[in-house]
Amino acid sequence: MRIIRRAGLTEAAWRNGGGVTREIMVAQEGDALLWRLSMADLVAEGPFSDFSGFARVLTVIEGGPIWLEAPDRRLIAARGVPVRFDGGLTVRSVLPAGPASVINLISDPHRVSEEVTPLRGPQTVRLAPRDGTRLAVICLTGTVAVGQAALLKGDTALVDAEPVDMSLGAGGSVLRIALASVSS
Repeated sequence: MRIIRRAGLTEAAWRNGGGVTREIMVAQEGDALLWRLSMADLVAEGPFSDFSGFARVLTVIEGGPIWLEAPDRRLIAARGVPVRFDGGLTVRSVLPAGPASVINLISDPHRVSEEVTPLRGPQTVRLAPRDGTRLAVICLTGTVAVGQAALLKGDTALVDAEPVDMSLGAGGSVLRIALASVSS
């Protein structure tokens, strides 16, 4: 198990000035991106970057909602509800309630299967990755312990070997993200 502290993440400003991103983890095979998990703050409305060929899952973790305006529809990203969409979809964000923070997962759907699940406490959950599966748990609120590690808001636990118990206290919430290679 590995703990990635939010305080240690590097902030990168967007070229369009609409926000900042903090990369949590990335997986590549050679030069090819398999998946990228990041945390972003949206401070201004504007276009999303084009990630054609990739799938996106966006989950609002603070603020919100975010309206994702596409040419033929509007996707509504409500707080705590993962929204899946094609990374090549032309999307413009609208922030009807002001700035928002999100967890963003970008993955190659031909090579990686993903599952993003919000969990709330109080409860104890066994995190037991299957062969080749990586589990990431991001603390959103409250008290969360993964094994002997206490997670603070924005911290991530990466579990990819031995099973471990996760305890969520009352008011504790996380995003559980499972990533696995797609069989050919």
